[in-house]
Amino acid sequence: MNPDASSSVAKVSGGDPSRPDPRTRALEDDLRFERTTRVVNVILWPMLAVLFATQFKFSAAHSWTFALLFGAMIWMPWMLLTPVIVRGVKRWCTTPHHLAMDMLAWTVGMVLCVGFYAVVAEAGMDEARDKTRDLRRPPPSSWRENPPPKPPMFVPQVLVGMPVYLGITAFAVMSVARVKMRERERRVLQATAELHRSRLEMLYAQLRPHFLFNTLNTIASLVHREPEVVDRIVTSLGVLLHETLESDVNREVTLEHEIELVEMYLKIERARFGEGLKLTTDIDADCLTWMVPVLILQPVVENAVRHGLGPRKGVGTIAIKARLEPERQMLRLEVRDDGVGIKEPLRDGIGLENTRARLRAAYGDMEGLDDRVTVLPCEGGGSIAVIEILHGRRL
Repeated sequence: MNPDASSSVAKVSGGDPSRPDPRTRALEDDLRFERTTRVVNVILWPMLAVLFATQFKFSAAHSWTFALLFGAMIWMPWMLLTPVIVRGVKRWCTTPHHLAMDMLAWTVGMVLCVGFYAVVAEAGMDEARDKTRDLRRPPPSSWRENPPPKPPMFVPQVLVGMPVYLGITAFAVMSVARVKMRERERRVLQATAELHRSRLEMLYAQLRPHFLFNTLNTIASLVHREPEVVDRIVTSLGVLLHETLESDVNREVTLEHEIELVEMYLKIERARFGEGLKLTTDIDADCLTWMVPVLILQPVVENAVRHGLGPRKGVGTIAIKARLEPERQMLRLEVRDDGVGIKEPLRDGIGLENTRARLRAAYGDMEGLDDRVTVLPCEGGGSIAVIEILHGRRL
Protein backbone atom coordinates (compact mmCIF):
# COMPACT_ATOMS: atom_id res chain seq x y z
CA MET A 1 0.00 0.00 0.00
CA ASN A 2 1.40 3.37 -0.89
CA PRO A 3 2.00 6.08 1.76
CA ASP A 4 -0.98 8.17 0.68
CA ALA A 5 -3.29 5.22 1.08
CA SER A 6 -1.80 4.36 4.46
CA SER A 7 -2.34 7.90 5.72
CA SER A 8 -5.92 7.81 4.43
CA VAL A 9 -6.58 4.58 6.28
CA ALA A 10 -5.10 6.04 9.45
CA LYS A 11 -7.29 9.12 9.20
CA VAL A 12 -10.45 7.15 8.48
CA SER A 13 -9.89 4.57 11.20
CA GLY A 14 -8.87 7.06 13.83
CA GLY A 15 -5.45 5.51 14.18
CA ASP A 16 -3.99 8.45 16.15
CA PRO A 17 -2.11 6.83 19.05
CA SER A 18 -2.79 9.89 21.23
CA ARG A 19 -6.54 9.19 21.15
CA PRO A 20 -7.86 6.74 23.81
CA ASP A 21 -9.00 3.32 22.73
CA PRO A 22 -12.80 2.80 22.66
CA ARG A 23 -12.50 0.07 25.29
CA THR A 24 -10.57 2.50 27.51
CA ARG A 25 -13.32 5.08 27.05
CA ALA A 26 -15.96 2.52 28.00
CA LEU A 27 -13.98 1.64 31.13
CA GLU A 28 -13.67 5.34 32.01
CA ASP A 29 -17.45 5.79 31.62
CA ASP A 30 -18.04 2.79 33.86
CA LEU A 31 -15.68 4.16 36.52
CA ARG A 32 -17.36 7.58 36.28
CA PHE A 33 -20.74 5.94 36.82
CA GLU A 34 -19.38 4.08 39.86
CA ARG A 35 -18.01 7.31 41.35
CA THR A 36 -21.28 9.17 40.76
CA THR A 37 -23.28 6.39 42.40
CA ARG A 38 -20.91 6.34 45.36
CA VAL A 39 -21.11 10.11 45.86
CA VAL A 40 -24.92 10.16 45.63
CA ASN A 41 -25.11 7.21 48.01
CA VAL A 42 -22.85 8.86 50.60
CA ILE A 43 -24.64 12.23 50.48
CA LEU A 44 -28.34 11.41 49.90
CA TRP A 45 -29.16 8.90 52.62
CA PRO A 46 -27.29 10.63 55.50
CA MET A 47 -28.96 13.90 54.50
CA LEU A 48 -32.40 12.29 54.58
CA ALA A 49 -31.60 10.67 57.93
CA VAL A 50 -30.60 14.03 59.43
CA LEU A 51 -33.71 15.79 58.07
CA PHE A 52 -35.95 13.04 59.40
CA ALA A 53 -34.18 13.14 62.78
CA THR A 54 -34.61 16.92 62.99
CA GLN A 55 -38.34 16.63 62.33
CA PHE A 56 -38.66 13.81 64.86
CA LYS A 57 -36.67 15.75 67.48
CA PHE A 58 -38.92 18.79 67.46
CA SER A 59 -42.19 16.91 67.03
CA ALA A 60 -41.64 14.32 69.78
CA ALA A 61 -39.28 16.24 72.13
CA HIS A 62 -36.62 13.51 72.18
CA SER A 63 -32.89 13.93 72.57
CA TRP A 64 -30.76 14.51 69.52
CA THR A 65 -28.95 11.21 70.11
CA PHE A 66 -32.13 9.17 69.94
CA ALA A 67 -33.52 11.25 67.08
CA LEU A 68 -30.39 10.72 64.97
CA LEU A 69 -30.35 7.01 65.81
CA PHE A 70 -34.01 6.73 64.80
CA GLY A 71 -33.39 8.61 61.53
CA ALA A 72 -30.42 6.35 60.76
CA MET A 73 -32.49 3.21 61.31
CA ILE A 74 -35.15 4.53 58.92
CA TRP A 75 -32.90 5.71 56.04
CA MET A 76 -29.35 4.36 56.42
CA PRO A 77 -30.26 0.77 55.42
CA TRP A 78 -30.66 2.11 51.87
CA MET A 79 -27.04 3.25 51.97
CA LEU A 80 -26.08 -0.43 52.27
CA LEU A 81 -28.68 -1.64 49.78
CA THR A 82 -28.05 0.91 47.00
CA PRO A 83 -24.68 -0.58 45.83
CA VAL A 84 -26.24 -4.06 45.84
CA ILE A 85 -29.20 -2.89 43.75
CA VAL A 86 -26.98 -1.00 41.29
CA ARG A 87 -24.67 -3.99 40.88
CA GLY A 88 -27.65 -6.25 40.25
CA VAL A 89 -29.02 -3.87 37.60
CA LYS A 90 -25.62 -3.72 35.86
CA ARG A 91 -25.43 -7.50 35.81
CA TRP A 92 -28.97 -7.73 34.44
CA CYS A 93 -28.16 -5.22 31.67
CA THR A 94 -25.15 -7.27 30.48
CA THR A 95 -26.69 -10.76 30.41
CA PRO A 96 -29.20 -12.41 28.05
CA HIS A 97 -32.81 -11.82 29.03
CA HIS A 98 -35.50 -14.43 29.68
CA LEU A 99 -38.88 -13.12 30.83
CA ALA A 100 -39.54 -15.79 33.47
CA MET A 101 -36.04 -15.60 34.96
CA ASP A 102 -36.11 -11.78 34.87
CA MET A 103 -39.43 -11.64 36.73
CA LEU A 104 -38.14 -14.13 39.31
CA ALA A 105 -34.89 -12.22 39.80
CA TRP A 106 -36.61 -8.85 40.18
CA THR A 107 -39.16 -10.30 42.61
CA VAL A 108 -36.53 -12.00 44.77
CA GLY A 109 -34.40 -8.86 44.77
CA MET A 110 -37.31 -6.65 45.81
CA VAL A 111 -38.42 -9.06 48.56
CA LEU A 112 -34.89 -9.31 50.00
CA CYS A 113 -34.12 -5.59 49.86
CA VAL A 114 -37.51 -4.35 51.06
CA GLY A 115 -37.61 -7.12 53.68
CA PHE A 116 -34.21 -6.13 55.07
CA TYR A 117 -35.29 -2.49 55.22
CA ALA A 118 -38.60 -3.39 56.87
CA VAL A 119 -36.86 -5.40 59.63
CA VAL A 120 -34.46 -2.58 60.49
CA ALA A 121 -37.09 0.15 60.20
CA GLU A 122 -39.59 -1.80 62.30
CA ALA A 123 -36.99 -2.17 65.04
CA GLY A 124 -36.52 1.60 64.99
CA MET A 125 -40.27 2.21 65.05
CA ASP A 126 -40.72 -0.13 68.05
CA GLU A 127 -38.03 1.71 69.93
CA ALA A 128 -39.62 5.05 69.02
CA ARG A 129 -43.04 3.87 70.22
CA ASP A 130 -41.59 2.83 73.57
CA LYS A 131 -39.82 6.15 73.98
CA THR A 132 -42.85 8.27 73.09
CA ARG A 133 -45.52 6.31 74.98
CA ASP A 134 -44.90 8.11 78.26
CA LEU A 135 -44.88 11.54 76.58
CA ARG A 136 -48.39 11.32 75.22
CA ARG A 137 -51.73 11.60 76.98
CA PRO A 138 -53.13 8.37 78.34
CA PRO A 139 -55.58 6.84 75.88
CA PRO A 140 -59.31 7.08 76.54
CA SER A 141 -60.91 4.38 78.67
CA SER A 142 -62.78 3.11 75.63
CA TRP A 143 -59.43 2.52 73.87
CA ARG A 144 -58.12 0.62 76.88
CA GLU A 145 -61.15 -1.64 76.82
CA ASN A 146 -61.37 -1.93 73.00
CA PRO A 147 -58.06 -0.79 71.50
CA PRO A 148 -58.14 0.11 67.78
CA PRO A 149 -56.66 -2.53 65.48
CA LYS A 150 -52.95 -2.12 64.80
CA PRO A 151 -51.64 -2.43 61.25
CA PRO A 152 -49.95 -5.76 60.48
CA MET A 153 -46.26 -5.81 61.36
CA PHE A 154 -43.94 -4.42 58.64
CA VAL A 155 -46.80 -3.26 56.40
CA PRO A 156 -46.07 0.48 56.80
CA GLN A 157 -42.36 -0.11 56.29
CA VAL A 158 -43.00 -2.24 53.22
CA LEU A 159 -45.26 0.44 51.76
CA VAL A 160 -42.45 2.97 52.28
CA GLY A 161 -39.67 0.63 51.15
CA MET A 162 -41.17 -0.45 47.83
CA PRO A 163 -41.28 3.03 46.23
CA VAL A 164 -37.74 3.71 47.46
CA TYR A 165 -36.53 0.40 46.01
CA LEU A 166 -38.25 1.10 42.69
CA GLY A 167 -36.78 4.60 42.61
CA ILE A 168 -33.23 3.31 43.15
CA THR A 169 -33.79 0.65 40.49
CA ALA A 170 -35.10 3.20 37.99
CA PHE A 171 -32.09 5.47 38.65
CA ALA A 172 -29.70 2.54 38.15
CA VAL A 173 -31.42 1.37 34.95
CA MET A 174 -31.35 4.86 33.42
CA SER A 175 -27.71 5.39 34.39
CA VAL A 176 -26.57 2.03 33.05
CA ALA A 177 -28.63 2.53 29.88
CA ARG A 178 -26.93 5.88 29.33
CA VAL A 179 -23.48 4.30 29.66
CA LYS A 180 -24.47 1.46 27.32
CA MET A 181 -25.92 3.89 24.78
CA ARG A 182 -22.67 5.86 24.67
CA GLU A 183 -20.71 2.64 24.32
CA ARG A 184 -23.01 1.53 21.50
CA GLU A 185 -22.55 4.85 19.71
CA ARG A 186 -18.77 4.49 19.92
CA ARG A 187 -18.99 0.96 18.54
CA VAL A 188 -21.06 2.21 15.61
CA LEU A 189 -18.49 4.91 14.88
CA GLN A 190 -15.67 2.40 15.19
CA ALA A 191 -17.43 -0.07 12.89
CA THR A 192 -17.99 2.71 10.34
CA ALA A 193 -14.31 3.64 10.46
CA GLU A 194 -13.29 0.01 10.05
CA LEU A 195 -15.72 -0.33 7.16
CA HIS A 196 -13.99 2.51 5.30
CA ARG A 197 -10.61 1.10 6.22
CA SER A 198 -11.55 -2.34 4.91
CA ARG A 199 -12.75 -0.73 1.67
CA LEU A 200 -9.35 0.92 1.15
CA GLU A 201 -7.45 -2.24 2.11
CA MET A 202 -9.58 -4.31 -0.23
CA LEU A 203 -8.81 -2.00 -3.14
CA TYR A 204 -5.08 -2.14 -2.48
CA ALA A 205 -4.70 -5.66 -1.09
CA GLN A 206 -7.53 -7.86 -2.32
CA LEU A 207 -7.00 -7.42 -6.07
CA ARG A 208 -3.33 -6.59 -5.88
CA PRO A 209 -1.52 -4.77 -8.69
CA HIS A 210 0.62 -7.81 -9.44
CA PHE A 211 -2.50 -9.87 -10.14
CA LEU A 212 -3.73 -7.26 -12.60
CA PHE A 213 -0.29 -6.95 -14.20
CA ASN A 214 0.04 -10.73 -14.57
CA THR A 215 -3.44 -10.93 -16.07
CA LEU A 216 -2.68 -8.14 -18.55
CA ASN A 217 0.61 -9.85 -19.52
CA THR A 218 -1.28 -13.11 -20.05
CA ILE A 219 -3.79 -11.32 -22.26
CA ALA A 220 -1.01 -9.67 -24.27
CA SER A 221 0.72 -13.00 -24.86
CA LEU A 222 -2.45 -14.84 -25.91
CA VAL A 223 -4.41 -12.17 -27.75
CA HIS A 224 -3.11 -13.22 -31.19
CA ARG A 225 -2.69 -16.94 -30.63
CA GLU A 226 -5.79 -17.81 -28.55
CA PRO A 227 -8.37 -15.06 -28.80
CA GLU A 228 -11.12 -17.27 -27.34
CA VAL A 229 -9.10 -17.78 -24.15
CA VAL A 230 -8.46 -14.04 -23.96
CA ASP A 231 -12.19 -13.41 -24.30
CA ARG A 232 -12.89 -15.67 -21.31
CA ILE A 233 -10.15 -13.98 -19.29
CA VAL A 234 -11.47 -10.49 -20.02
CA THR A 235 -15.01 -11.56 -19.12
CA SER A 236 -13.90 -13.05 -15.80
CA LEU A 237 -11.69 -10.07 -15.02
CA GLY A 238 -14.56 -7.68 -15.74
CA VAL A 239 -16.85 -9.53 -13.33
CA LEU A 240 -14.24 -9.45 -10.55
CA LEU A 241 -13.46 -5.78 -11.07
CA HIS A 242 -17.15 -4.95 -11.05
CA GLU A 243 -17.72 -6.81 -7.79
CA THR A 244 -14.66 -5.20 -6.22
CA LEU A 245 -14.83 -1.60 -7.41
CA GLU A 246 -18.49 -0.94 -8.12
CA SER A 247 -20.35 -2.73 -5.33
CA ASP A 248 -20.70 -1.85 -1.66
CA VAL A 249 -17.89 -3.54 0.24
CA ASN A 250 -20.30 -4.47 3.03
CA ARG A 251 -22.83 -6.06 0.65
CA GLU A 252 -23.77 -9.67 1.28
CA VAL A 253 -24.24 -12.35 -1.37
CA THR A 254 -25.19 -15.99 -1.19
CA LEU A 255 -22.42 -18.51 -0.75
CA GLU A 256 -23.39 -19.98 -4.12
CA HIS A 257 -22.67 -16.63 -5.81
CA GLU A 258 -19.42 -16.30 -3.87
CA ILE A 259 -18.27 -19.70 -5.21
CA GLU A 260 -19.06 -18.48 -8.74
CA LEU A 261 -16.75 -15.49 -8.18
CA VAL A 262 -14.00 -17.82 -7.02
CA GLU A 263 -14.43 -19.85 -10.20
CA MET A 264 -14.13 -16.63 -12.24
CA TYR A 265 -10.85 -15.87 -10.49
CA LEU A 266 -9.49 -19.38 -11.08
CA LYS A 267 -10.36 -19.18 -14.78
CA ILE A 268 -7.93 -16.27 -15.03
CA GLU A 269 -5.25 -18.15 -13.11
CA ARG A 270 -5.68 -21.25 -15.30
CA ALA A 271 -4.79 -19.13 -18.31
CA ARG A 272 -1.41 -18.54 -16.63
CA PHE A 273 -0.76 -21.91 -14.99
CA GLY A 274 -2.73 -24.27 -17.19
CA GLU A 275 -5.45 -26.80 -16.49
CA GLY A 276 -3.41 -28.32 -13.64
CA LEU A 277 -5.06 -25.82 -11.31
CA LYS A 278 -8.25 -27.52 -10.13
CA LEU A 279 -11.15 -26.57 -7.86
CA THR A 280 -13.31 -28.96 -5.85
CA THR A 281 -16.22 -28.04 -3.60
CA ASP A 282 -17.90 -29.88 -0.73
CA ILE A 283 -20.79 -27.66 0.29
CA ASP A 284 -23.97 -28.69 2.06
CA ALA A 285 -27.16 -27.72 0.26
CA ASP A 286 -28.27 -25.66 3.27
CA CYS A 287 -25.15 -23.51 2.96
CA LEU A 288 -25.74 -22.35 -0.61
CA THR A 289 -28.35 -19.75 0.39
CA TRP A 290 -26.41 -18.55 3.43
CA MET A 291 -25.38 -14.89 3.16
CA VAL A 292 -21.67 -13.96 3.32
CA PRO A 293 -19.77 -10.69 2.67
CA VAL A 294 -19.03 -10.33 -1.04
CA LEU A 295 -15.55 -11.52 -2.08
CA ILE A 296 -14.80 -12.96 1.37
CA LEU A 297 -13.25 -16.09 -0.19
CA GLN A 298 -11.36 -14.62 -3.16
CA PRO A 299 -8.39 -13.21 -1.15
CA VAL A 300 -8.07 -16.51 0.72
CA VAL A 301 -8.09 -18.51 -2.53
CA GLU A 302 -5.58 -16.10 -4.07
CA ASN A 303 -3.22 -16.61 -1.13
CA ALA A 304 -3.56 -20.37 -1.54
CA VAL A 305 -2.66 -20.10 -5.24
CA ARG A 306 0.23 -17.68 -4.70
CA HIS A 307 1.88 -19.18 -1.62
CA GLY A 308 0.72 -22.79 -1.71
CA LEU A 309 0.58 -23.71 -5.40
CA GLY A 310 2.72 -20.94 -6.90
CA PRO A 311 6.06 -22.65 -6.14
CA ARG A 312 4.69 -25.74 -7.96
CA LYS A 313 3.86 -23.77 -11.12
CA GLY A 314 0.20 -23.61 -10.11
CA VAL A 315 -0.33 -27.36 -10.27
CA GLY A 316 -2.61 -28.57 -7.52
CA THR A 317 -6.11 -28.49 -6.14
CA ILE A 318 -8.07 -25.89 -4.22
CA ALA A 319 -10.78 -27.54 -2.13
CA ILE A 320 -13.60 -25.42 -0.63
CA LYS A 321 -15.73 -26.95 2.11
CA ALA A 322 -18.73 -25.38 3.88
CA ARG A 323 -20.67 -26.66 6.86
CA LEU A 324 -23.54 -25.06 8.76
CA GLU A 325 -24.16 -25.28 12.50
CA PRO A 326 -27.77 -24.07 12.90
CA GLU A 327 -27.81 -24.20 16.70
CA ARG A 328 -24.93 -21.70 16.81
CA GLN A 329 -25.98 -19.85 13.64
CA MET A 330 -22.44 -20.33 12.41
CA LEU A 331 -21.13 -21.03 8.93
CA ARG A 332 -17.72 -22.68 8.78
CA LEU A 333 -15.75 -22.21 5.54
CA GLU A 334 -12.54 -24.07 4.73
CA VAL A 335 -10.19 -23.40 1.81
CA ARG A 336 -7.58 -26.15 1.47
CA ASP A 337 -4.67 -26.49 -0.93
CA ASP A 338 -2.24 -29.36 -1.48
CA GLY A 339 0.74 -27.09 -2.08
CA VAL A 340 4.00 -26.61 -0.22
CA GLY A 341 2.21 -26.03 3.09
CA ILE A 342 3.22 -24.22 6.27
CA LYS A 343 4.90 -25.34 9.48
CA GLU A 344 2.92 -23.36 12.05
CA PRO A 345 -0.57 -21.83 12.22
CA LEU A 346 -0.82 -18.32 10.77
CA ARG A 347 -2.94 -15.61 12.40
CA ASP A 348 -1.26 -12.51 10.98
CA GLY A 349 -1.07 -11.05 7.52
CA ILE A 350 -2.82 -8.52 5.32
CA GLY A 351 -5.31 -11.02 3.93
CA LEU A 352 -6.33 -12.40 7.34
CA GLU A 353 -6.56 -8.97 8.97
CA ASN A 354 -8.60 -7.69 6.01
CA THR A 355 -11.01 -10.61 6.38
CA ARG A 356 -11.37 -10.01 10.13
CA ALA A 357 -11.98 -6.30 9.59
CA ARG A 358 -14.73 -7.04 7.07
CA LEU A 359 -16.39 -9.58 9.37
CA ARG A 360 -16.18 -7.12 12.27
CA ALA A 361 -17.68 -4.35 10.17
CA ALA A 362 -20.50 -6.62 8.97
CA TYR A 363 -21.39 -8.49 12.17
CA GLY A 364 -19.78 -6.56 15.03
CA ASP A 365 -17.24 -7.90 17.50
CA MET A 366 -17.50 -11.68 17.36
CA GLU A 367 -16.16 -13.66 20.29
CA GLY A 368 -12.71 -15.10 19.55
CA LEU A 369 -12.52 -13.48 16.11
CA ASP A 370 -8.73 -13.96 15.88
CA ASP A 371 -9.18 -17.73 16.19
CA ARG A 372 -12.11 -17.81 13.75
CA VAL A 373 -9.99 -16.57 10.83
CA THR A 374 -6.74 -18.49 10.61
CA VAL A 375 -4.55 -20.70 8.42
CA LEU A 376 -3.53 -24.14 9.70
CA PRO A 377 -1.04 -26.73 8.42
CA CYS A 378 -2.39 -30.02 7.06
CA GLU A 379 -0.93 -33.37 8.03
CA GLY A 380 -0.85 -34.64 4.46
CA GLY A 381 0.80 -31.47 3.17
CA GLY A 382 -0.59 -28.14 2.14
CA SER A 383 -2.57 -25.75 4.32
CA ILE A 384 -6.15 -25.02 5.24
CA ALA A 385 -7.68 -21.56 5.80
CA VAL A 386 -10.66 -21.50 8.18
CA ILE A 387 -13.32 -18.77 8.36
CA GLU A 388 -16.15 -19.04 10.90
CA ILE A 389 -19.02 -16.59 10.41
CA LEU A 390 -21.40 -16.10 13.34
CA HIS A 391 -24.83 -14.44 13.35
CA GLY A 392 -25.41 -15.22 9.70
CA ARG A 393 -28.72 -15.39 7.89
CA ARG A 394 -30.32 -16.95 4.87
CA LEU A 395 -31.36 -15.20 1.70
